[in-house]
Amino acid sequence: MGRRKRAHKDLPVRMRYSHRAWYHVEKGKWTRLGDTFAGALAEYARIEGGKSERRDVNALLAAFLRHVEHGAERKLAANTLRSYKHHARKHGKLRAVFGHVMPASLTIADGRRYLDEHPKYSTARHEIGVLSAALSYGAERGWLTANPWLNWRKGAMKRRTRLISAEEWTAILAACPADLAECLRFLYVTALRVNDALALRWAHRKPDGLHVRIAKSKSEVVFESTSVLEERLRALRGLSVVSLHLMTVSGRRLTYPVLYKRFKAAARAAGCGDVTLHDIRRKRLTDLKRERGIEFAQAVAAHTDPKVTAGYVVEAPRVAI
Repeated sequence: MGRRKRAHKDLPVRMRYSHRAWYHVEKGKWTRLGDTFAGALAEYARIEGGKSERRDVNALLAAFLRHVEHGAERKLAANTLRSYKHHARKHGKLRAVFGHVMPASLTIADGRRYLDEHPKYSTARHEIGVLSAALSYGAERGWLTANPWLNWRKGAMKRRTRLISAEEWTAILAACPADLAECLRFLYVTALRVNDALALRWAHRKPDGLHVRIAKSKSEVVFESTSVLEERLRALRGLSVVSLHLMTVSGRRLTYPVLYKRFKAAARAAGCGDVTLHDIRRKRLTDLKRERGIEFAQAVAAHTDPKVTAGYVVEAPRVAI
């Protein structure tokens, strides 16, 4: 905040008179407005009017993201916040389409058109979800009267059914460097979500087993010390003697972007570039369901509802004739 005026206190807050001319003054920058008071007032109004906040979707998303990161009463999980930021990023498709639209003018038809025309339906659903949350935030703060998408029934998400075959899994591991292959084997054996596995440290390995915090449910699961788990941990220990984290490549802790990039390169080299890291979890839970039943698969997945686990399982119906 600048110093208070000692003279010409009747002038607008950022207007000064000096050397027989009027100026607009902000952050130390003096902009000449004119030699006549009437002309200077008109130019001052033009400058100040151009600075007024445009309360469009761009501004709403920015305000919403600031709120959920710093001002919300209930803090979001780190992964959820990261997802919100990603899908509402400045140069993303969501802002390119809706950024300069006024929130109050949005309709369900606008959202449906976005879903229908987006090349990736699941991504579009996430982006629409973020904008809908922002609209609810804005409705409570006077940006618009009500969220037009609040009770919009968009239909069920398409379930991904891509299952990595045993042959494809062998080929992917063969295309990986040895340390990356061990990290992927660990992901398969534990069926952990990638971020939960990446967060594991050797301090989480205790006499009764490996203690894993599930970020999504904020619960803890203990993998007991079985021969299968111990074999995988011994292999990982050989790769990360000086690291605090279980999963390392080239002696360095893995991050999700690095792991994703290296996994996709190996998958393409193995001739199955359409698989994702999360497909490893689907493969493991499908295999466990076949071998030991849905209850065991549910326990490994740390799901509270067996229907969620069943949603991961991909297998053809078996009929005895």
